Amino acid sequence: MSCPGHEDFIAFFAVLCNVIILLQMAEQIPFSIAESLLTKLASFVSQEISLVYGFTKDLRRLESTLSSINAILLDAEKKQEESHAVKVWIKRLREVVYDADDLLDDVATEGLRRKVEIQGRMVRKVCDFFSSSNQIAFRFKMGHRIKDIRERIDEVAKEMSSLGFISRKELEVDMPVKNSWRETDSFVEGSEMIGRDGDKEKIIESLLCLENEESVSVVAIVGFGGLGKTALAQLVFNDNNVIKHFDPKMWVCVSEEFDVKILVKNILKSVGKKDLDDLGLDQLQSNLREKIEGKRYLLVLDDVWNENIDKWNNLKKYLSIGARGSKILVTTRSKRVALAMGADFSHDLAVLTEGQSLFLFKKLAFKEGQEISNSKLKIGEEIVRKCKGVPLAIKTLGSMMRSISSESEWLSVLKNDVWKLLEGKSDIGPVLKLSYDHLPNYLRQCFAYCAMFPKDYNFGKEMLIELWMAQGYVHSWSQSGNKSLEEIGDEYFKELLFRSFFQKEGYNYKMHDLIHDLAQSIAGNRCIVANDNSKDVADEIQHMYFEALPSEEYLRKLEGKGLRSLNFSDGLGISSDGIISNFKSLRAFCIRRWDIIELTDSIGKLKHLRYLQMSAVYKIKSLPNSICSLYNLQTLILMDCWALKELPRDLRKLVCLRHLDIAYCDSLECIVPIPKYSSSFSSASTTTFFPSLKFLDLLNCPNLKGWWRTWKDAEPLPQFACLSQLIIVDCPNLTLMPTFPSLEKELWLCNANIRPLDQTLNVKMMGATASALPSTSSSPSSSVAAPLSKLKSLVLEGIENVASLPGEWMRNLTSIEYLQISRCPNLTSLPKEMCHITTLQELNIDHCPHLSERCGHHEAADWSNIAHIPNIVIDGRDIQKEGCYLLEEEGSSSSTEQE
Repeated sequence: MSCPGHEDFIAFFAVLCNVIILLQMAEQIPFSIAESLLTKLASFVSQEISLVYGFTKDLRRLESTLSSINAILLDAEKKQEESHAVKVWIKRLREVVYDADDLLDDVATEGLRRKVEIQGRMVRKVCDFFSSSNQIAFRFKMGHRIKDIRERIDEVAKEMSSLGFISRKELEVDMPVKNSWRETDSFVEGSEMIGRDGDKEKIIESLLCLENEESVSVVAIVGFGGLGKTALAQLVFNDNNVIKHFDPKMWVCVSEEFDVKILVKNILKSVGKKDLDDLGLDQLQSNLREKIEGKRYLLVLDDVWNENIDKWNNLKKYLSIGARGSKILVTTRSKRVALAMGADFSHDLAVLTEGQSLFLFKKLAFKEGQEISNSKLKIGEEIVRKCKGVPLAIKTLGSMMRSISSESEWLSVLKNDVWKLLEGKSDIGPVLKLSYDHLPNYLRQCFAYCAMFPKDYNFGKEMLIELWMAQGYVHSWSQSGNKSLEEIGDEYFKELLFRSFFQKEGYNYKMHDLIHDLAQSIAGNRCIVANDNSKDVADEIQHMYFEALPSEEYLRKLEGKGLRSLNFSDGLGISSDGIISNFKSLRAFCIRRWDIIELTDSIGKLKHLRYLQMSAVYKIKSLPNSICSLYNLQTLILMDCWALKELPRDLRKLVCLRHLDIAYCDSLECIVPIPKYSSSFSSASTTTFFPSLKFLDLLNCPNLKGWWRTWKDAEPLPQFACLSQLIIVDCPNLTLMPTFPSLEKELWLCNANIRPLDQTLNVKMMGATASALPSTSSSPSSSVAAPLSKLKSLVLEGIENVASLPGEWMRNLTSIEYLQISRCPNLTSLPKEMCHITTLQELNIDHCPHLSERCGHHEAADWSNIAHIPNIVIDGRDIQKEGCYLLEEEGSSSSTEQE
């Protein structure tokens, strides 16, 4: 039976969530928390809502007030750009909504703690937790907070009438207005193009290629705004070889709107047709047929945003009647557009080199024949470096500098921020902003969050996704199926990468300086990169990155600001207690190079924390057990903590932990000091052992011997219920750890002991019952499955004590797709059971002399066991590719040449 006040509490937060969903529509408020609130709300049905019982009246008043705000918020979103008063009003509303999120998170955390304590059978603490004084104290505190939020929302509501809002009952989604300034044509002044000769040759070569059997094929030029995609397309369009090869040639600027009827009409206008306004689509396509049927044509579709394959196919059916060799040249900011259009060739447009950039700048900034002073030239070089190779930025600044004569004015330009110079004075601002305007709402907040990082900051994909998750930006929608939050976040990341907001930088990623400026302009004062000269602190600040050690005075200014991200690149000399106790709303906390011997117990007060990274905290030997009170923690990263010997004894209480990364902890001998269980693990208790952990990385811990310091051999090892990826690298002494029979994604054993794998493969799988803890975790399958039967990728490297791979292993690997065996000198053969693994797509053997000899060609001893594998690489050489045996082909070709 529902307890009194339950429905009111649910109703209050349902309305609150609706308000926040609408808040995320506003550009000035890109940081949505709607989905995280909805997720918590759904879980409250099974929790003790009686903790807030007694506040029915307050909750009903809140519901009424929020309903009124909800009705006018759409109008407020439309008016905020023109009204400072509206911006201030939305700012106050946002602040109270974030406070409400903290309140809801507190209630959810209390419920989660209750479950953890019960499952841990900690009877004394459970009794204390359920004591009446405990509940009364909590409800008293909760009552004050609800009352405070209600009064603040009442104040916000009173201001609505003076702002002249109109009630909008239905969600209005306006299509972006087509910007006339983006209209393009096919003309270009070739002499203005610098550094694009190589790009031009590649595009023309792909256009003139006749190898494609289809009558019409697509070529794409991809890159972010301002790189010169349109100018390059114009250059290609007017090339003599292209003019001779194609007839007719057509140019259409598509921009935001991808309407088939309008596009067909504009294509016809491009070839001189008139009086088309009154024609229907059937008449238009008939006219188009007359113009292009049986002819080898070139159509340029400039500035395409559409990623809908169906819309493209609707247009393509009218274009597929050209002669073989017809081409459609597309310019776009999104690789996904090129994929949707089935591009046969996609060219990623790069920035200009420093030399090309300077040449272009000098051409525009100085009059022909003008004498250039060395001092001006040096200033010009510095200005060019700020443009980071973006042609539009260089042209804008070069043209501006042409009208500035004195060196002092040139220096003034150099000292100003490039983005501020360009803002409102050129096309570069709107060009980049247009990319942001086309992002879906859930991606806007993810992109703007990146403004927290310094310029030229290299970030890892997994790290950024986990930070998004910590802020509640990754949404698990119903249509996402069984995808994990990490998989959904990966899709978010790829979207931003495809749309050219991110660039690959080795194994990591970064943002171009101008893209970073765009993120900062959107995030405003909510994301701040601070250094030792920073003094002012904005009220709306939420996410901070410290490039250098801040002063204690500056840190005191941050108190009470409700920070949700705090990132220290260098924390030498800062008191951990002074920081932690003052920022209780943190969702993400990253610290590097802290000169501390121990971490304060107050870390346990960060109850909202989802992401904790400690890197290069060299002197710390242990972590306080209070860290195990961070029940919401999803990611724990421990890197280069050389003196760390063991982790807290109650680590298993981190039931929401999804990723544990331990790297370069040279002194670490065990994860947990002693087993916390007095009896053998039953099938029921194994499901509560780190029930959410999906990713475990153990790297370069040479002294790590096991998960526990001691363990009785007679006791069965517990199992990780949801572990999907396990990486063990350079941990040669690790022999004792929980088993991982349900592993799905990948397993790496590099310079490691084979025993954990043996222990897992010997597990007798039983039908497991799903744990009720926690709701955020996917439960293990109730059906019986062989250990590692779901594993997709296996890497075995540097394992010297293995002479053979047991056939029993191979029988289990029924889903394996990739197998790599490297530097295993004593491994003499592959079992015959490998021939039954039909899922294996690639086998890579490297520096295994015996295996190389037995698998290196079609007459080798073990070839019959692996011949069915489509791709085989041995010692870096392709033996078989896509099912074709290459050595035989090489042999026959060489003999033919000799003849």
